[in-house]
Amino acid sequence: MSIDVKKMYCAGINTNRGLIVLELDPQLAPNTVNNFVFLAEHHFYDGLKFHR
Repeated sequence: MSIDVKKMYCAGINTNRGLIVLELDPQLAPNTVNNFVFLAEHHFYDGLKFHR
């Protein structure tokens, strides 16, 4: 999979305190955003605990 580097991407994290929205800028980190979007589209992060 390859992302469109001219497009902005967002990811949402649902918490018991509300929604956290992350903006992903592929012009700043194309490989990282591509990897994150690929994994998210394949439900890799679903149900995982949030940690750093």
